[in-house]
Amino acid sequence: MKRRSVRSWRCSGRVARCVRSAPLVATLGAASACSTHYAQTAAEPLGATSHRDGGAICGASLASRLTVTQISVDADIRYQRPGYNFIPEDEPIAFSVAPDGSAQVAWLDDAGAHVHVTPLDASLTRSASDVVVDGLEVGGFVAQRDGFALLTRRTDPGTPLPDPLEPGTVGKAAIFVRVRDGVEETTAPLTGTASVTTQSIGPARDCTASPLHGRLEWNGAKYGAYFAMLGCEGDVHASYYGDKLAYLDDGGRAISGGWGFNCSIDEGLRLVPEADVFTSLCLADRVPFPGLDLVIAGRPPVELAPELSADGYSAGQFGSVVKMNDGTYVVAWLSRGFVEPDGAPGRAAKRAPDIAFLRLDASYAALGPVTWLSDTDDIAEANLHVAPYGPDRLIMLWDAVDEVRCGPQTCLGHYAGTHARLMDARGNFVSDDALISAVPNTDQDLRVFANGDVGWAFVSEMPRSYAEPLFARDGGAIDGAPSIRTLSVARLAYCP
Repeated sequence: MKRRSVRSWRCSGRVARCVRSAPLVATLGAASACSTHYAQTAAEPLGATSHRDGGAICGASLASRLTVTQISVDADIRYQRPGYNFIPEDEPIAFSVAPDGSAQVAWLDDAGAHVHVTPLDASLTRSASDVVVDGLEVGGFVAQRDGFALLTRRTDPGTPLPDPLEPGTVGKAAIFVRVRDGVEETTAPLTGTASVTTQSIGPARDCTASPLHGRLEWNGAKYGAYFAMLGCEGDVHASYYGDKLAYLDDGGRAISGGWGFNCSIDEGLRLVPEADVFTSLCLADRVPFPGLDLVIAGRPPVELAPELSADGYSAGQFGSVVKMNDGTYVVAWLSRGFVEPDGAPGRAAKRAPDIAFLRLDASYAALGPVTWLSDTDDIAEANLHVAPYGPDRLIMLWDAVDEVRCGPQTCLGHYAGTHARLMDARGNFVSDDALISAVPNTDQDLRVFANGDVGWAFVSEMPRSYAEPLFARDGGAIDGAPSIRTLSVARLAYCP
Protein backbone atom coordinates (compact mmCIF):
# COMPACT_ATOMS: atom_id res chain seq x y z
CA MET A 1 0.00 0.00 0.00
CA LYS A 2 2.97 2.31 -0.33
CA ARG A 3 2.26 5.22 -2.56
CA ARG A 4 4.08 6.28 -5.65
CA SER A 5 5.63 9.71 -5.71
CA VAL A 6 3.49 10.91 -8.61
CA ARG A 7 -0.24 10.64 -9.19
CA SER A 8 -2.39 9.89 -12.20
CA TRP A 9 -4.81 11.21 -14.68
CA ARG A 10 -6.65 8.21 -16.02
CA CYS A 11 -8.16 8.01 -19.48
CA SER A 12 -11.89 7.77 -20.10
CA GLY A 13 -14.41 7.60 -22.89
CA ARG A 14 -16.53 9.99 -24.92
CA VAL A 15 -19.81 11.25 -23.51
CA ALA A 16 -22.63 9.60 -25.38
CA ARG A 17 -25.06 11.92 -27.13
CA CYS A 18 -22.59 14.80 -27.27
CA VAL A 19 -22.74 17.03 -30.34
CA ARG A 20 -19.83 15.73 -32.40
CA SER A 21 -20.37 18.27 -35.19
CA ALA A 22 -19.70 21.28 -32.98
CA PRO A 23 -16.33 22.99 -33.58
CA LEU A 24 -13.64 21.79 -31.20
CA VAL A 25 -11.64 24.26 -29.14
CA ALA A 26 -7.99 23.26 -29.24
CA THR A 27 -6.64 25.89 -26.86
CA LEU A 28 -7.89 27.94 -23.97
CA GLY A 29 -9.12 31.42 -24.68
CA ALA A 30 -10.63 30.71 -28.09
CA ALA A 31 -13.56 32.93 -27.28
CA SER A 32 -15.00 33.12 -30.77
CA ALA A 33 -15.70 29.38 -30.81
CA CYS A 34 -17.60 29.38 -27.55
CA SER A 35 -19.15 32.83 -27.12
CA THR A 36 -17.05 33.38 -24.00
CA HIS A 37 -16.66 37.03 -23.06
CA TYR A 38 -13.37 38.30 -21.66
CA ALA A 39 -13.17 41.57 -19.79
CA GLN A 40 -11.61 43.18 -16.76
CA THR A 41 -15.17 44.02 -15.84
CA ALA A 42 -17.74 41.45 -16.98
CA ALA A 43 -19.37 42.52 -20.26
CA GLU A 44 -22.88 42.00 -21.56
CA PRO A 45 -22.90 40.40 -25.05
CA LEU A 46 -25.13 41.66 -27.81
CA GLY A 47 -28.60 40.12 -27.73
CA ALA A 48 -28.41 38.72 -24.19
CA THR A 49 -30.59 39.70 -21.27
CA SER A 50 -28.92 40.98 -18.13
CA HIS A 51 -28.75 38.73 -15.08
CA ARG A 52 -30.09 40.12 -11.82
CA ASP A 53 -26.64 40.79 -10.31
CA GLY A 54 -22.92 40.07 -10.50
CA GLY A 55 -22.54 41.05 -14.16
CA ALA A 56 -23.36 37.55 -15.41
CA ILE A 57 -25.77 37.16 -18.32
CA CYS A 58 -28.55 34.86 -19.48
CA GLY A 59 -28.42 33.71 -23.08
CA ALA A 60 -30.05 30.89 -24.97
CA SER A 61 -26.97 28.63 -24.78
CA LEU A 62 -24.72 27.68 -21.88
CA ALA A 63 -21.71 29.15 -23.69
CA SER A 64 -23.43 32.53 -23.99
CA ARG A 65 -24.03 32.60 -20.20
CA LEU A 66 -20.31 32.48 -19.44
CA THR A 67 -18.29 35.58 -18.62
CA VAL A 68 -14.56 35.49 -17.87
CA THR A 69 -12.75 38.24 -15.98
CA GLN A 70 -8.98 38.50 -16.23
CA ILE A 71 -6.95 39.65 -13.23
CA SER A 72 -3.31 40.75 -13.41
CA VAL A 73 -1.05 39.63 -10.56
CA ASP A 74 2.47 40.60 -9.50
CA ALA A 75 4.20 37.19 -9.46
CA ASP A 76 4.52 34.26 -11.84
CA ILE A 77 1.79 31.67 -11.27
CA ARG A 78 2.60 27.97 -10.75
CA TYR A 79 -0.10 26.47 -12.98
CA GLN A 80 1.07 22.97 -13.99
CA ARG A 81 2.63 19.94 -12.36
CA PRO A 82 3.33 16.33 -13.35
CA GLY A 83 0.79 13.84 -12.05
CA TYR A 84 0.90 10.06 -11.86
CA ASN A 85 3.19 8.67 -14.58
CA PHE A 86 4.02 12.33 -15.33
CA ILE A 87 0.63 13.00 -16.92
CA PRO A 88 0.05 16.80 -16.90
CA GLU A 89 -2.35 18.17 -14.30
CA ASP A 90 -3.14 21.62 -12.96
CA GLU A 91 -1.50 23.13 -9.92
CA PRO A 92 -4.43 24.05 -7.63
CA ILE A 93 -5.91 27.48 -8.25
CA ALA A 94 -8.68 27.64 -5.66
CA PHE A 95 -11.75 29.86 -6.04
CA SER A 96 -14.03 30.59 -3.08
CA VAL A 97 -17.09 32.79 -2.57
CA ALA A 98 -17.31 34.69 0.73
CA PRO A 99 -20.61 35.02 2.64
CA ASP A 100 -20.93 38.67 1.54
CA GLY A 101 -20.81 37.78 -2.17
CA SER A 102 -17.21 38.78 -2.77
CA ALA A 103 -14.70 36.14 -3.85
CA GLN A 104 -11.03 35.23 -3.53
CA VAL A 105 -8.53 33.15 -5.50
CA ALA A 106 -5.65 31.27 -3.83
CA TRP A 107 -2.66 30.26 -5.96
CA LEU A 108 0.98 29.24 -5.60
CA ASP A 109 3.76 31.38 -7.03
CA ASP A 110 6.18 29.74 -9.43
CA ALA A 111 8.95 29.81 -6.82
CA GLY A 112 6.83 27.35 -4.86
CA ALA A 113 7.30 29.10 -1.53
CA HIS A 114 4.29 31.41 -1.10
CA VAL A 115 0.55 31.18 -1.49
CA HIS A 116 -1.02 34.37 -2.87
CA VAL A 117 -4.67 35.21 -2.22
CA THR A 118 -6.24 37.65 -4.67
CA PRO A 119 -9.36 39.43 -3.34
CA LEU A 120 -12.24 40.21 -5.72
CA ASP A 121 -15.44 42.20 -5.29
CA ALA A 122 -18.91 40.95 -6.20
CA SER A 123 -18.30 41.79 -9.89
CA LEU A 124 -15.13 39.64 -9.80
CA THR A 125 -12.71 42.52 -10.28
CA ARG A 126 -9.75 43.08 -7.98
CA SER A 127 -10.70 44.82 -4.73
CA ALA A 128 -7.30 45.04 -2.97
CA SER A 129 -3.70 43.89 -3.12
CA ASP A 130 -2.86 40.22 -2.75
CA VAL A 131 -2.28 38.73 0.68
CA VAL A 132 0.85 36.56 0.62
CA VAL A 133 1.53 33.79 3.17
CA ASP A 134 4.25 31.20 3.51
CA GLY A 135 3.07 27.90 2.07
CA LEU A 136 4.26 25.19 -0.30
CA GLU A 137 0.82 24.29 -1.72
CA VAL A 138 -2.88 25.08 -1.79
CA GLY A 139 -4.52 22.08 -0.14
CA GLY A 140 -7.84 23.73 0.67
CA PHE A 141 -9.25 27.26 0.80
CA VAL A 142 -12.28 29.11 2.24
CA ALA A 143 -13.01 32.82 1.70
CA GLN A 144 -14.50 34.68 4.67
CA ARG A 145 -15.84 38.22 5.11
CA ASP A 146 -12.77 39.28 7.10
CA GLY A 147 -10.12 37.21 5.32
CA PHE A 148 -9.69 33.53 4.57
CA ALA A 149 -8.70 30.10 5.85
CA LEU A 150 -6.05 28.05 4.05
CA LEU A 151 -4.84 24.45 4.24
CA THR A 152 -1.19 24.32 3.18
CA ARG A 153 2.17 22.62 3.85
CA ARG A 154 5.07 24.09 5.82
CA THR A 155 8.06 23.04 7.86
CA ASP A 156 6.82 21.02 10.83
CA PRO A 157 6.96 23.22 13.98
CA GLY A 158 7.24 20.08 16.15
CA THR A 159 9.86 17.34 16.31
CA PRO A 160 11.45 16.86 12.86
CA LEU A 161 10.10 13.58 11.46
CA PRO A 162 12.23 11.75 8.88
CA ASP A 163 10.32 10.69 5.78
CA PRO A 164 10.75 6.90 5.49
CA LEU A 165 10.15 7.03 1.73
CA GLU A 166 12.71 9.77 1.09
CA PRO A 167 15.88 8.97 3.08
CA GLY A 168 17.65 12.03 4.32
CA THR A 169 14.58 14.26 4.16
CA VAL A 170 12.17 15.50 6.82
CA GLY A 171 8.41 15.40 6.27
CA LYS A 172 6.43 18.61 6.04
CA ALA A 173 3.33 19.31 8.12
CA ALA A 174 -0.23 20.07 7.06
CA ILE A 175 -0.99 23.55 8.41
CA PHE A 176 -4.28 25.39 8.91
CA VAL A 177 -3.80 29.15 8.47
CA ARG A 178 -6.44 31.77 9.37
CA VAL A 179 -5.88 35.29 8.04
CA ARG A 180 -8.03 38.20 9.24
CA ASP A 181 -7.81 41.69 7.76
CA GLY A 182 -4.57 40.80 5.99
CA VAL A 183 -2.83 39.49 9.13
CA GLU A 184 -1.98 35.84 9.79
CA GLU A 185 -3.79 35.41 13.08
CA THR A 186 -3.78 31.61 13.56
CA THR A 187 -1.40 28.86 12.50
CA ALA A 188 -2.41 25.35 13.55
CA PRO A 189 -0.41 22.23 12.58
CA LEU A 190 -2.65 19.25 11.73
CA THR A 191 0.10 16.61 11.58
CA GLY A 192 3.25 15.86 13.56
CA THR A 193 4.13 16.01 17.24
CA ALA A 194 2.84 19.61 17.59
CA SER A 195 -0.51 18.84 15.93
CA VAL A 196 -3.60 20.44 17.48
CA THR A 197 -5.45 17.19 16.66
CA THR A 198 -3.65 15.21 19.38
CA GLN A 199 -6.54 15.68 21.81
CA SER A 200 -9.36 15.26 19.29
CA ILE A 201 -7.95 12.37 17.22
CA GLY A 202 -4.93 11.07 19.11
CA PRO A 203 -1.15 11.43 18.98
CA ALA A 204 0.65 10.51 15.78
CA ARG A 205 3.96 10.99 14.05
CA ASP A 206 2.32 11.75 10.73
CA CYS A 207 3.34 14.19 8.02
CA THR A 208 2.55 15.02 4.41
CA ALA A 209 4.17 14.78 1.02
CA SER A 210 3.67 16.69 -2.18
CA PRO A 211 1.14 17.06 -3.67
CA LEU A 212 -1.09 17.88 -0.72
CA HIS A 213 -4.41 16.64 -2.08
CA GLY A 214 -7.08 17.94 0.26
CA ARG A 215 -10.26 19.84 1.00
CA LEU A 216 -11.11 22.58 3.50
CA GLU A 217 -14.85 23.22 4.01
CA TRP A 218 -16.81 25.51 6.37
CA ASN A 219 -20.40 25.00 7.60
CA GLY A 220 -20.74 28.36 9.34
CA ALA A 221 -19.50 27.06 12.70
CA LYS A 222 -16.54 24.77 12.01
CA TYR A 223 -14.07 23.72 9.35
CA GLY A 224 -13.43 20.24 8.08
CA ALA A 225 -9.87 19.69 6.84
CA TYR A 226 -9.60 16.47 4.83
CA PHE A 227 -6.27 15.58 3.22
CA ALA A 228 -3.85 12.84 2.20
CA MET A 229 -1.16 12.10 4.80
CA LEU A 230 1.85 9.86 5.36
CA GLY A 231 3.02 7.89 8.36
CA CYS A 232 6.49 9.26 9.05
CA GLU A 233 9.30 7.62 11.03
CA GLY A 234 8.05 6.29 14.36
CA ASP A 235 4.37 6.31 13.37
CA VAL A 236 2.29 3.14 13.50
CA HIS A 237 1.62 3.66 9.78
CA ALA A 238 5.21 4.58 8.89
CA SER A 239 5.86 4.47 5.10
CA TYR A 240 2.15 4.14 4.31
CA TYR A 241 -0.23 6.73 2.93
CA GLY A 242 -3.75 7.32 4.13
CA ASP A 243 -6.08 10.23 4.79
CA LYS A 244 -6.95 12.41 7.77
CA LEU A 245 -10.08 14.38 8.65
CA ALA A 246 -9.87 17.04 11.34
CA TYR A 247 -12.43 19.58 12.57
CA LEU A 248 -11.47 23.07 13.78
CA ASP A 249 -13.24 26.19 14.97
CA ASP A 250 -12.60 29.58 13.38
CA GLY A 251 -9.71 30.15 15.77
CA GLY A 252 -7.88 26.99 14.68
CA ARG A 253 -8.75 25.00 17.81
CA ALA A 254 -9.44 21.30 17.27
CA ILE A 255 -13.00 20.00 17.68
CA SER A 256 -13.87 16.38 18.40
CA GLY A 257 -14.53 14.10 15.44
CA GLY A 258 -12.72 12.95 12.34
CA TRP A 259 -9.99 10.32 12.16
CA GLY A 260 -6.24 9.94 11.83
CA PHE A 261 -5.88 7.20 9.21
CA ASN A 262 -8.58 5.70 7.02
CA CYS A 263 -8.47 5.31 3.22
CA SER A 264 -5.24 3.73 2.02
CA ILE A 265 -3.30 5.40 -0.78
CA ASP A 266 -6.01 7.99 -1.19
CA GLU A 267 -6.46 8.47 -4.93
CA GLY A 268 -8.96 11.25 -4.59
CA LEU A 269 -11.21 12.64 -1.85
CA ARG A 270 -14.24 14.89 -1.55
CA LEU A 271 -15.86 16.59 1.45
CA VAL A 272 -19.36 18.05 1.81
CA PRO A 273 -19.99 20.33 4.82
CA GLU A 274 -22.93 19.29 7.01
CA ALA A 275 -24.49 20.56 10.24
CA ASP A 276 -22.55 17.97 12.26
CA VAL A 277 -20.49 15.16 10.73
CA PHE A 278 -19.30 16.12 7.25
CA THR A 279 -19.89 13.79 4.30
CA SER A 280 -16.63 12.31 3.02
CA LEU A 281 -15.79 10.01 0.11
CA CYS A 282 -12.49 8.63 -1.11
CA LEU A 283 -11.01 6.54 -3.90
CA ALA A 284 -8.74 3.94 -2.31
CA ASP A 285 -6.39 1.31 -3.70
CA ARG A 286 -7.07 -1.22 -0.91
CA VAL A 287 -8.60 -0.03 2.39
CA PRO A 288 -11.40 0.09 3.33
CA PHE A 289 -12.30 -1.26 -0.15
CA PRO A 290 -10.56 -0.96 -3.54
CA GLY A 291 -12.60 1.68 -5.33
CA LEU A 292 -15.06 4.43 -4.42
CA ASP A 293 -15.76 4.41 -0.68
CA LEU A 294 -18.16 6.29 1.56
CA VAL A 295 -16.30 6.99 4.81
CA ILE A 296 -18.49 8.73 7.39
CA ALA A 297 -17.15 9.07 10.91
CA GLY A 298 -19.09 6.84 13.29
CA ARG A 299 -20.43 4.61 10.49
CA PRO A 300 -19.01 1.46 8.92
CA PRO A 301 -17.35 2.28 5.58
CA VAL A 302 -19.34 1.39 2.46
CA GLU A 303 -18.01 0.46 -0.96
CA LEU A 304 -20.09 2.44 -3.45
CA ALA A 305 -18.37 1.07 -6.56
CA PRO A 306 -15.38 -1.24 -7.05
CA GLU A 307 -12.55 -0.11 -9.31
CA LEU A 308 -9.62 -1.88 -10.86
CA SER A 309 -6.89 -1.23 -8.30
CA ALA A 310 -3.28 -2.04 -7.52
CA ASP A 311 -0.79 -0.80 -4.96
CA GLY A 312 -0.81 2.96 -5.35
CA TYR A 313 -3.34 2.96 -8.18
CA SER A 314 -7.09 3.22 -8.69
CA ALA A 315 -8.73 3.33 -12.11
CA GLY A 316 -11.35 5.71 -10.72
CA GLN A 317 -10.92 9.47 -10.62
CA PHE A 318 -13.11 12.22 -9.15
CA GLY A 319 -15.37 13.98 -10.13
CA SER A 320 -17.67 15.70 -7.72
CA VAL A 321 -20.06 15.06 -4.86
CA VAL A 322 -23.10 17.35 -4.71
CA LYS A 323 -25.80 17.61 -2.04
CA MET A 324 -29.18 18.44 -3.57
CA ASN A 325 -31.88 20.60 -1.98
CA ASP A 326 -33.92 17.54 -0.99
CA GLY A 327 -31.00 16.10 1.03
CA THR A 328 -29.99 13.48 -1.54
CA TYR A 329 -26.49 13.24 -2.98
CA VAL A 330 -25.11 12.93 -6.49
CA VAL A 331 -21.68 11.40 -7.09
CA ALA A 332 -19.98 11.62 -10.50
CA TRP A 333 -16.55 10.25 -11.32
CA LEU A 334 -14.47 8.73 -14.11
CA SER A 335 -14.56 4.93 -13.97
CA ARG A 336 -13.63 1.85 -15.94
CA GLY A 337 -16.10 -0.33 -14.07
CA PHE A 338 -15.09 -3.72 -12.69
CA VAL A 339 -15.75 -7.35 -13.61
CA GLU A 340 -14.79 -10.27 -11.38
CA PRO A 341 -15.37 -13.51 -13.35
CA ASP A 342 -15.60 -16.79 -11.43
CA GLY A 343 -12.18 -18.31 -11.11
CA ALA A 344 -10.38 -15.46 -12.90
CA PRO A 345 -8.66 -12.25 -11.77
CA GLY A 346 -10.75 -9.11 -11.69
CA ARG A 347 -10.48 -6.78 -14.66
CA ALA A 348 -11.80 -3.46 -15.88
CA ALA A 349 -15.15 -3.62 -17.63
CA LYS A 350 -14.15 -0.92 -20.10
CA ARG A 351 -11.08 -0.26 -22.18
CA ALA A 352 -11.00 3.26 -20.75
CA PRO A 353 -13.09 5.06 -18.11
CA ASP A 354 -16.44 6.65 -18.83
CA ILE A 355 -18.42 9.05 -16.66
CA ALA A 356 -20.11 7.13 -13.86
CA PHE A 357 -23.07 8.50 -11.91
CA LEU A 358 -24.65 7.40 -8.62
CA ARG A 359 -27.42 8.83 -6.42
CA LEU A 360 -27.61 8.42 -2.65
CA ASP A 361 -30.54 9.22 -0.40
CA ALA A 362 -30.24 11.43 2.69
CA SER A 363 -29.08 8.41 4.77
CA TYR A 364 -26.48 7.48 2.09
CA ALA A 365 -28.35 4.45 0.71
CA ALA A 366 -27.91 3.99 -3.04
CA LEU A 367 -30.90 5.09 -5.13
CA GLY A 368 -30.40 2.54 -7.86
CA PRO A 369 -27.22 1.17 -9.44
CA VAL A 370 -24.26 3.02 -10.92
CA THR A 371 -25.24 4.39 -14.32
CA TRP A 372 -23.09 5.65 -17.18
CA LEU A 373 -23.34 9.09 -18.70
CA SER A 374 -20.95 8.00 -21.44
CA ASP A 375 -20.33 4.66 -23.09
CA THR A 376 -17.57 4.87 -25.71
CA ASP A 377 -13.81 4.45 -25.57
CA ASP A 378 -12.49 6.24 -28.67
CA ILE A 379 -12.42 9.66 -26.97
CA ALA A 380 -11.34 10.16 -23.38
CA GLU A 381 -12.86 12.42 -20.75
CA ALA A 382 -10.76 14.20 -18.18
CA ASN A 383 -11.23 16.97 -15.63
CA LEU A 384 -14.82 16.13 -14.65
CA HIS A 385 -16.76 18.62 -12.51
CA VAL A 386 -20.41 18.77 -11.40
CA ALA A 387 -22.15 21.55 -9.44
CA PRO A 388 -25.71 22.55 -8.55
CA TYR A 389 -27.48 24.69 -11.17
CA GLY A 390 -30.58 25.92 -9.39
CA PRO A 391 -32.77 23.78 -7.11
CA ASP A 392 -33.12 20.66 -9.26
CA ARG A 393 -30.50 20.72 -12.04
CA LEU A 394 -26.75 20.19 -12.28
CA ILE A 395 -24.06 21.62 -14.53
CA MET A 396 -21.45 19.13 -15.73
CA LEU A 397 -18.10 20.17 -17.24
CA TRP A 398 -15.43 17.89 -18.70
CA ASP A 399 -12.47 17.90 -21.09
CA ALA A 400 -12.56 15.75 -24.23
CA VAL A 401 -9.34 14.06 -25.33
CA ASP A 402 -9.09 12.35 -28.70
CA GLU A 403 -6.29 10.50 -30.55
CA VAL A 404 -5.94 8.62 -27.27
CA ARG A 405 -2.90 6.46 -26.56
CA CYS A 406 -3.47 4.40 -23.42
CA GLY A 407 -0.96 2.37 -21.43
CA PRO A 408 -1.93 -0.05 -18.67
CA GLN A 409 -2.94 2.80 -16.33
CA THR A 410 -2.66 6.23 -17.96
CA CYS A 411 -3.46 7.84 -21.29
CA LEU A 412 -2.14 10.63 -23.46
CA GLY A 413 -4.01 12.37 -26.25
CA HIS A 414 -5.07 15.56 -27.97
CA TYR A 415 -7.14 18.07 -26.02
CA ALA A 416 -10.35 18.47 -28.01
CA GLY A 417 -12.28 21.04 -26.02
CA THR A 418 -14.09 21.57 -22.73
CA HIS A 419 -17.77 20.65 -22.70
CA ALA A 420 -20.69 21.85 -20.59
CA ARG A 421 -24.12 20.28 -20.23
CA LEU A 422 -27.10 20.50 -17.89
CA MET A 423 -28.75 17.44 -16.37
CA ASP A 424 -31.41 16.69 -13.81
CA ALA A 425 -30.78 15.02 -10.46
CA ARG A 426 -31.27 11.57 -12.02
CA GLY A 427 -28.53 12.08 -14.59
CA ASN A 428 -30.76 12.85 -17.59
CA PHE A 429 -29.34 15.53 -19.88
CA VAL A 430 -31.67 18.52 -20.24
CA SER A 431 -29.59 20.77 -22.50
CA ASP A 432 -27.48 20.52 -25.62
CA ASP A 433 -23.74 19.93 -25.38
CA ALA A 434 -21.86 23.26 -25.40
CA LEU A 435 -18.17 23.99 -25.90
CA ILE A 436 -16.65 26.60 -23.60
CA SER A 437 -13.15 28.06 -23.34
CA ALA A 438 -12.98 28.36 -19.55
CA VAL A 439 -11.37 25.15 -18.28
CA PRO A 440 -11.92 24.34 -14.57
CA ASN A 441 -8.87 23.60 -12.46
CA THR A 442 -8.16 19.86 -12.33
CA ASP A 443 -8.81 19.10 -8.67
CA GLN A 444 -10.80 22.12 -7.48
CA ASP A 445 -14.56 22.19 -6.93
CA LEU A 446 -16.83 24.58 -8.79
CA ARG A 447 -18.35 27.14 -6.41
CA VAL A 448 -21.91 28.47 -6.31
CA PHE A 449 -22.87 32.09 -5.66
CA ALA A 450 -25.89 32.99 -3.54
CA ASN A 451 -27.93 33.76 -6.70
CA GLY A 452 -27.10 30.35 -8.23
CA ASP A 453 -24.30 31.41 -10.58
CA VAL A 454 -21.36 29.00 -10.79
CA GLY A 455 -17.75 30.19 -10.60
CA TRP A 456 -14.20 28.88 -10.91
CA ALA A 457 -10.65 30.17 -11.51
CA PHE A 458 -8.02 29.02 -14.01
CA VAL A 459 -5.09 30.13 -16.17
CA SER A 460 -6.19 30.85 -19.74
CA GLU A 461 -2.95 31.90 -21.41
CA MET A 462 -1.42 28.40 -21.57
CA PRO A 463 -2.81 26.08 -24.28
CA ARG A 464 -4.37 22.96 -22.76
CA SER A 465 -2.45 19.76 -23.50
CA TYR A 466 -2.61 16.08 -22.56
CA ALA A 467 -0.22 15.12 -25.34
CA GLU A 468 3.12 14.56 -23.59
CA PRO A 469 4.52 13.69 -20.16
CA LEU A 470 5.45 16.63 -17.97
CA PHE A 471 8.65 16.90 -15.94
CA ALA A 472 9.53 19.26 -13.12
CA ARG A 473 12.79 20.39 -11.55
CA ASP A 474 13.48 20.15 -7.83
CA GLY A 475 11.05 22.58 -6.23
CA GLY A 476 8.32 21.78 -8.74
CA ALA A 477 8.94 24.37 -11.47
CA ILE A 478 8.28 23.13 -15.01
CA ASP A 479 11.14 23.51 -17.47
CA GLY A 480 10.22 25.66 -20.44
CA ALA A 481 6.80 26.70 -19.12
CA PRO A 482 5.93 30.29 -20.11
CA SER A 483 5.69 32.80 -17.29
CA ILE A 484 2.07 33.78 -16.67
CA ARG A 485 0.81 36.63 -14.48
CA THR A 486 -2.89 36.60 -15.34
CA LEU A 487 -5.66 34.79 -13.49
CA SER A 488 -8.94 34.09 -15.26
CA VAL A 489 -12.16 33.87 -13.25
CA ALA A 490 -15.23 32.33 -14.88
CA ARG A 491 -18.84 33.00 -13.93
CA LEU A 492 -21.63 30.94 -15.51
CA ALA A 493 -24.99 32.64 -15.05
CA TYR A 494 -27.81 30.66 -13.46
CA CYS A 495 -30.87 31.04 -15.65
CA PRO A 496 -34.10 29.41 -14.33
